[in-house]
Amino acid sequence: MSLSLPTNPRRHRSQRPWRAIGLATAASLCVAGLSFGTVDARDDTPAKSTAIDTSKLSSELRSQIGFAELGVADAEAQQFRVIVHRTGSDADAAGVETLSGQMRVITQYQTIPAFSAEVDRTALADLSADTDVEWIETMPTAQRTDAEALALTGGDQAHAAGFTGAGSTIAVIDDGIDSSHPAFGGDFSYPNDKVVGGADFGDFDTDPRIDCTGQFHGTPVSGIAAGNGGGVTGAAPDAQLVHVKVQSASNCGGAGLDGDIVGAMDWVVANQATFGIDVMSMSLGSGQSFTGTCDSYITASASIASEAKARGIVIVAASGNGASKSAMSWPACLSDVVSVGSVYDANIGSRFFSVCGDPSTAADQVTCYSNSSPALDILAPSEAAETAAAGGGLISFGGTSSATPFAAGLFAVLAAEAPSATPDELIALVEDTGVPIQDPGNGSVRPRVDFVGALNAL
Repeated sequence: MSLSLPTNPRRHRSQRPWRAIGLATAASLCVAGLSFGTVDARDDTPAKSTAIDTSKLSSELRSQIGFAELGVADAEAQQFRVIVHRTGSDADAAGVETLSGQMRVITQYQTIPAFSAEVDRTALADLSADTDVEWIETMPTAQRTDAEALALTGGDQAHAAGFTGAGSTIAVIDDGIDSSHPAFGGDFSYPNDKVVGGADFGDFDTDPRIDCTGQFHGTPVSGIAAGNGGGVTGAAPDAQLVHVKVQSASNCGGAGLDGDIVGAMDWVVANQATFGIDVMSMSLGSGQSFTGTCDSYITASASIASEAKARGIVIVAASGNGASKSAMSWPACLSDVVSVGSVYDANIGSRFFSVCGDPSTAADQVTCYSNSSPALDILAPSEAAETAAAGGGLISFGGTSSATPFAAGLFAVLAAEAPSATPDELIALVEDTGVPIQDPGNGSVRPRVDFVGALNAL
């Protein structure tokens, strides 16, 4: 079937200005207006009590701390990474009352009245007693959820017709990016014309590039979203990229993403206007799974996701690779996030994974590992995508980690063509024009993304 795309003149966004991000001269480090640093809020007087007002603590944090009364030494030995929500307009961590324990501020959030910190139990007790502290919850960590799909979805036809995402920007939150890869222009400088900016919420500096090739995940994810060169053609090959790293150098190559993921989300939203960010893509997920929406799990992330949508950003996140057909991981389960499951793009033979196996495969067959729940939104191609490898060359990449940036690329293409469309309008467009696919694991039917259908419906 020939491609019937809109005949009206293309409506591209003008080239967005971007600026290099430098280091602050003060003692703390700043990334585009966001301060990182250590605040020692320890008072000279030892704590006399470690009693905690548990009514201000999330259920997960309550389960971590236990409720036995501890001596001061024991209380100082316990460390918790938390998000502290404050009341009123002043959310600066420096404004909290003097603590008798230790608190190291990790990130001062910009779009919600909150900050993340590492605290001992004594400081946690003092925070819970502070009248300006409204809520305290665990700072989440996550794990990585491990150009053939273009033909299945009509992406190749869209690109041939000139719909390539030029003028749009995708923000990827992941373990790091090899920005010098030919898929991103082969420019060893950073920022460059393709990777126009970013930040590091693993080591809390301004450089999101990989610390080692063991940080192998963010580079192929970014290649699927917007790669263009070196044998890689992304879903939106002419879109620009912003990368936010959420794995520390000390954990380089580990499965866990130990950075401040909520802080990274906050940074993307706060810098939307600076870089013209249209889409936020997260191929990561928590160890916990949820049968429905999970806005109460990490309330800070739900608030930031809502703010992102209000500022014109579509957020996509991987449903997860746990082979669950009744639950998804965070952040995909947030109500303002588009959750993405995965399908095969062709018959690629039998495939067996650590959690399940598919003795046979076919185009538009839902992968056995793809998590699902009543809250799942869309499907996109995943397995055996050939994309950019950290350190150079190509890698065969799959999982819902692969499906998610592919969907992000479609949203970027649509945002470039319909710059006045709201996130809700773009999401409805993708869902309404997608190809309905049934998951044999639970019988649910969800739309598989379709470039031609979505572009024709603009």
